[in-house]
Amino acid sequence: MTQRDRRERERQHGDPGRDSLPARHPERAAFRHQREDDHERHGVGGPIDIEHVRRTEARRNEILEAARGCFARYGYEGATVSRLEEATGLSRGAIFDYFPSKEMLFVEIAVASSEQLTALWLDRGFRALLDAIVHADPDWLSVQLEATRRIRTDPDFRSLVEERERPLAEHREERLVRLGEHVRDHVPVEAAAIFLGLVANGLAQRRSVEDPPPDLDLLAELVETGVGRRGPR
Repeated sequence: MTQRDRRERERQHGDPGRDSLPARHPERAAFRHQREDDHERHGVGGPIDIEHVRRTEARRNEILEAARGCFARYGYEGATVSRLEEATGLSRGAIFDYFPSKEMLFVEIAVASSEQLTALWLDRGFRALLDAIVHADPDWLSVQLEATRRIRTDPDFRSLVEERERPLAEHREERLVRLGEHVRDHVPVEAAAIFLGLVANGLAQRRSVEDPPPDLDLLAELVETGVGRRGPR
């Protein structure tokens, strides 16, 4: 029996009321399990099975998409493992083979969503970001705000988010340079990033309680007037 098979059996026959595996450091367990699976397929230093990687990534994305809908509908606490099983069509053992706990699954979705919005902002501009927030699911925005609260109040959750975001921090300077292309020379780029983040987060807060969206043309104009670079781009 392989390591993956043993973990699957443990999860399927464990305590059905549990929301996660019994790991004190789930992110470390995830890395360890991945190494075990890689060793079983290829041996240390063996060739990469490209097709397996593609199938794994596709299944992982399917779980993330279904779980996001579940979290949006029920909130973090209400999205029990049973509901996640129903949403994904997978057993808890299969889900936790990709994500070691419900908490890590939630962190992955929240960070990935934030990254998508940041990429949209840098690629298509701040107005495109505002449009995306206005058309986002208000229930999901509420979950994102819940994640922000937990980062502030739950040290363990904050550590998980910091661990997940650590690789992203390597691109921070590059992103600031890209943002600087759209900001007036006399405005510090980091200050502009904070200002724009406050505007975006404030809009998300309004939409999460289903307040009517503001006039985005006017809002974008105010932002452009305040920090935007004038003249031809």
